[in-house]
Amino acid sequence: MVTHFLSLMYEGLVRIKNDLYDWGMVDRFKIANKVISVGNLTSGGTGKTPLIELILTYLEEKQIQAVVISRNYKAEAQVAQEVIVKSGDSARYFGDEPVMLAKKFPNCPVFIGPKKYWTAYLASKAYPLSTLLIDDGFQHRQLSRDLEIVCLDATQPLHEYEFIPFGKARDSFSELHRSDVIVLNKVNRADESHLKYLRSKIPKDKLVVETEAETVWPPQISLIKDKTIVLGFC
Repeated sequence: MVTHFLSLMYEGLVRIKNDLYDWGMVDRFKIANKVISVGNLTSGGTGKTPLIELILTYLEEKQIQAVVISRNYKAEAQVAQEVIVKSGDSARYFGDEPVMLAKKFPNCPVFIGPKKYWTAYLASKAYPLSTLLIDDGFQHRQLSRDLEIVCLDATQPLHEYEFIPFGKARDSFSELHRSDVIVLNKVNRADESHLKYLRSKIPKDKLVVETEAETVWPPQISLIKDKTIVLGFC
């Protein structure tokens, strides 16, 4: 009962925040750089990181300088700054995912900070001709963006679209009107009735990209031959 009540309170606060932005009663921070946001409706993984990597690969091929803007989630760093990969402690200081992206794309600067709009501002000053890629930016409405991409996981149970803490939702399906592109992942692993429901929630005027999850099996035994294998269970 308490959890459901807290969920209703959270939903109410989210609706008020979104209404204030929709009605133009709260100013949005605008920078000169092109800004692409990749986000989702719920907490947890929906395929954002693979999509960010795909976008970075595309921009790199087109010789377009990109900068990733991420939050300092579970990181020791408390102020906005560029990720510098120097030692084994980098992930602890800057966060696992920002360091992973910085290592995988050494020509793409990664910035972290507690406020995405301020972190984006600092990145725009350091790299004025870059395209900024905002990781998990759908709920961060303080920063204006040129392209809004939202990821949905087709295998995610419907009860998780209830608001936190009853479910995992941070925004409702009705907020998809703010998006430009919707990426529906893992459609080959979802029940058809479930897919039909999700598709019915997507506004008809949006560009929708559907992806399938690929299972690689059997594994390449040569990669693990003569190596010590450790299995972890959670």
